[in-house]
Amino acid sequence: MQKYFKIETTPYVAVYNSNGKLSKAFRKQPEVGDVLKAVKNADKRKG
Repeated sequence: MQKYFKIETTPYVAVYNSNGKLSKAFRKQPEVGDVLKAVKNADKRKG
């Protein structure tokens, strides 16, 4: 799993859009507000 998702550190949080594309990755523990913002914006990004 680590190689497939290119996880370099833990904790690792990844947000994917509704098409299954990576929208945002946090390599260190993010603030809750940053995760919520990334989830809300996931489908707004092209990708």
